Amino acid sequence: MDRRPLAKFCLALLVCLTATTAVTAADKAAAKKVDWQPNLTAAHKQSLKTGKPILLVFGADWCFFCHKLERETLNEANMAKFINSNFIAVKLDLEKDEEAAKILKVKSLPATIVVNSDADMLANIVGYQKSESYAKNLRTALRMHQKLRQVSAEKTTTTK
Repeated sequence: MDRRPLAKFCLALLVCLTATTAVTAADKAAAKKVDWQPNLTAAHKQSLKTGKPILLVFGADWCFFCHKLERETLNEANMAKFINSNFIAVKLDLEKDEEAAKILKVKSLPATIVVNSDADMLANIVGYQKSESYAKNLRTALRMHQKLRQVSAEKTTTTK
């Protein structure tokens, strides 16, 4: 009995399964990343369009805890998914984005600031935090964001 057709079929099946696994692994890796916007202008436009608040994360190349925050907290799969679903994220460098840091009064790194599209401060998280406490602070910022939106909507309704 000639086994070559069976061997070819098994090899083709193995190639297909490997390719599918590679795509799935790539998709999973992409899902673990925060969708960082390139700059504040792009983030503001997207915030206006979606109604999501802006998450600003200040860091620096030399900052050990900035890298730790990104590696252990921000790149954690559930955290990245939570951030992508609820915020417009922008990563800023303290030295390159010095003016924004001055305006927002960033004094220590890492610093996470959450603002709405009207630049109302919703949260100011200073330092490294593990995922649980970081998420808790972000949820508090989201609640504040919702309250401000509700108040704004009520003002609009009563002035008409």
